Amino acid sequence: MLHKLNFNDENSGVVVFDKVVVNGDGASDAYVFLQRTVQNNLPNCAGCMVTWNYEKFLVDADGRAFARYYPAASPLDTEADIERLLADAGR
Repeated sequence: MLHKLNFNDENSGVVVFDKVVVNGDGASDAYVFLQRTVQNNLPNCAGCMVTWNYEKFLVDADGRAFARYYPAASPLDTEADIERLLADAGR
């Protein structure tokens, strides 16, 4: 049975999206992990701050950050990296 979530109901108890801090003091543990562990593919940006909420991170099957993409990057720009990870996982 499908249930419709009422996103306007503050008493629903369901948090689908929530605002989080992504840089600096109080940053979400997930973003701290991603920024510190990604094999950074942004030139001169080791550990740099997340520039915008559309910045993309690719994580491998073991939960390790593998790549990071600028917000303007098309999802198609991730294709080669995704194919590489899938091939590596199949070994």
